[in-house]
Amino acid sequence: MSGDADSPENQPKTPEQLSQELAQASAPGRRLLDRALERQRDGSYSDPYVEAKNLPREYIAALQSPRDRPPTAEEVAAARKASIGIAVETAFQTLQSVPIDRRGNDSAASLYKLNDALKNAAGFVMMNETTHPDLLAEVVRESIARRSHVSPDQIDVSPEQLKLRGKNMLSNSIKKLTRAADDAQSAKKF
Repeated sequence: MSGDADSPENQPKTPEQLSQELAQASAPGRRLLDRALERQRDGSYSDPYVEAKNLPREYIAALQSPRDRPPTAEEVAAARKASIGIAVETAFQTLQSVPIDRRGNDSAASLYKLNDALKNAAGFVMMNETTHPDLLAEVVRESIARRSHVSPDQIDVSPEQLKLRGKNMLSNSIKKLTRAADDAQSAKKF
């Protein structure tokens, strides 16, 4: 019977299980952060599409594994939220970016890497939709509030609309990065 005290999901997790869950929960966010930092370090691109310095610090901190002890269930949940939050923030930044230079000075390989990381994170978002149905809406609400300089409870939008907005942003930013990478690849041929 689901929800039963003896069911596997209600049993305490071992430190190894928690460590594995933390690694899985933080991987999509770390991958996006790594791609953003790579593009930032290179510095030769006309548009970074996502800037690591503009990602919420609490998300970046939540991706770190504790070094001196096994993670807690709360740290796993925070890493899951951070990965979804970094995906949403990456989508927001990508959609707001305007490439300055269309002469192909961007690296197609770098854009494809960023795009692949965002696709992976979008898959992670969808995978978590069934087990954590309100998490995407919560993250999108917080992201909108951060951009509007208001508290999240002042964002009067239904959870369903927030989830739809988050999914659309992820989809549209993936399309934008795909086009940009394809354009950069085409420009190198000429």
